[in-house]
This record gives sequence, C-alpha cells and structure tokens, in this order.
Amino acid sequence: MKRFRVFKVPFDKSVISRPGARFAPDRIVHYLGKLHLNVDYTVEEPKEDFNQYDVARAHTMIEEWIKGSITEETFPVFIGGDHSITFPLFRAMKERLYPDEEIYILNIDAHFDIREWEPDRITSGTPFRKILDHNLAEGKQIIEIGIRAFSNSPKLKEDARRFGITWYSLDEVKENLKDILQKVKGIIGNSPLYFTFDMDVMEGGCCPGSSAAHPYGLTFVEGLQIVDFVSKELNPIAMDIVEVSPPWDVQDMTSKAAAYLIGRFIRARGTKV
Repeated sequence: MKRFRVFKVPFDKSVISRPGARFAPDRIVHYLGKLHLNVDYTVEEPKEDFNQYDVARAHTMIEEWIKGSITEETFPVFIGGDHSITFPLFRAMKERLYPDEEIYILNIDAHFDIREWEPDRITSGTPFRKILDHNLAEGKQIIEIGIRAFSNSPKLKEDARRFGITWYSLDEVKENLKDILQKVKGIIGNSPLYFTFDMDVMEGGCCPGSSAAHPYGLTFVEGLQIVDFVSKELNPIAMDIVEVSPPWDVQDMTSKAAAYLIGRFIRARGTKV
C-alpha cells in the first residue's frame, strides 16, 4: 500500500499578482492536522529556502528534491506555493516514476496558465506551457475546469485550442458539473492522472486569501464534488494545491478550505492506495 506524504513547497517568487503563497504550506498543514482523517500521512519539510534563488534555479532544486524523495510506494500531496511549482513537480513524477507512460493533467483553475515564457520570465501563469514545450505531455492530455470569462485573453483561448487542450468554462461548470466530470472520465479513463487545484478558482467570498481572488468562482460544495470525483472515479498519482495566500486571507478561511479539500482527498484515497 502506498504511503501519503505531504510535501511543503513554499515558493512564490514567480506569482503574477500578489505574493504570499510561500506562507501557505505551514497554515494548511496546521489545519490539516486538526482533521480526524483516520489515514496516516507524513509531512516533508524542504531543506532549502527556495525563495532565495531565481525561479529557474528554485524549480531545479524542487525537482531534484522530489525526485530524490518519492518512490513507487509514495502517494505525494504537494502544498504550494504558486502554480509555477507544478512544472518541476510534474517533471519529477514523470521522469522518476512514469517515464514510459502518458500522464494526464486535470487542472482546476480560473486561468489556462499556458503563457509564453523565457528562462528569465517564468511565472505562475506558465506551468502547462512549460510542460508542453518540454514534451512532458501533449495538449490532449491536459484538461482544465473552471476557466473564468474575462480572466483569459483571446490569444490564450486560441492557444488552448491550438494545443488541443480540453477546457470547460466556469459558466459551463455552473450549468452542469456532473456532465463535465463524466466527460473528463471518458477522456482520462484509468490513465495516471496528476491532479492540480489552484485555489483562485474558488469564490472570493468563501476563499478570499488566494493569489487572485475573484467574486465569481466555484462554491466550496462544487470544489468538494470535484475532489470527491477525482479521488473515487479516476486514477490520480499525485495532487497539488496552490495559490493560497495567507497574508490576504480572512480568519484563515482559505487555508482551512484547502486543508479540507486535501483531507477529503486523502480520506477517500486512503482505502485505494
């Protein structure tokens, strides 16, 4: 049986909007520890302050740390941090454990995060473009749920179509989330899945402490429905949760929400891994 290992990844040097996500792992793990999950997990602390390095170097260090830490008996849950960390985390998983398999990516997010990048211009809006550019996955392996109108340029939408990314808008989610999840299952099947949850997809009223809070987003119940579906109906091999920003939070509500989503996921997967 695989062991749950929660990795703190406190890096936010590449956040586009407001920094503070580097403080999230400690807060989220604090509240995760208050949940009665009846599932064992360990918490892994980084040995370096990644924020003292430039983004490219920090990403390399994160990737090397994870490659040296995970085994086939590990089920990792990564807590960021800004969304840029998904690139080194995904590459570590792919190259260390799944070099010959196609890994699908399910991104719950208000944004595509496929912006163009350069070595000195890596941001929280570039992780999936980097995954594509490094040939770690094809566009058909990326599915995004929660894309918010007005928050993504026409060029990004056209790029998503050109890459072959499957995406569902927030408006579509509000109309019929259950149908969307069934469509996602039809695409992914039982293939290995990297599950990434960007908390800026949530309604700002329930989760004000994200890097890019907005009044229009997923409700907490919708977030739970997605997490429940992924954990019970799909074949996730890892999960990350990113873009919680405690300095902008109110009574730690966003950290508590992230902890609950992780706890729900761990408890559901606990009987399967």
